[in-house]
Amino acid sequence: MDGSGVPAVSALHHVALPVADVDASVAWYERVLGGVVERRTDVGPEAAEGRVAQAWLRVGEVTLNLAQGPPVQRTEAQHFFHYALVGEPGTLGAWIEHLGALGVAVLGPYGHGGLSFVSLYVDDPDGYRWEVVVDHPSHAHARAAASAHGGALGNPMRTYEWEETG
Repeated sequence: MDGSGVPAVSALHHVALPVADVDASVAWYERVLGGVVERRTDVGPEAAEGRVAQAWLRVGEVTLNLAQGPPVQRTEAQHFFHYALVGEPGTLGAWIEHLGALGVAVLGPYGHGGLSFVSLYVDDPDGYRWEVVVDHPSHAHARAAASAHGGALGNPMRTYEWEETG
């Protein structure tokens, strides 16, 4: 406990998402985000037990549980309904090249006022929005990186002018 009386939480265990087609989603996460399947419940003895089709994937340090079911719908006005992943520093250009080579629609890059990271946003086959965050040494570096790749300051819902720094 941390003194507040609330038992401590040490990390995020997994994110569970209902998906329309587990196989299609697994293929997308493997191809686009480098996911690796750790377990499937729609094969072998678990399938015989009538378990819901599920795939457990590792994407970096994040575990995703993709389960067969109706996806949660996000409207365009709900940009902030998304999940953010950490990209390695210095990989902004590599991410843009990778996503472009796959034909994945990318929102961004976006720098953020006063913050030292740049964001790219992609939507999976069910419309779940993923953000890849690439840290930079400072806001000025992040702004320059976003600008060099044709980016804007802001987010997909609202952009604004590059702020001047002193």
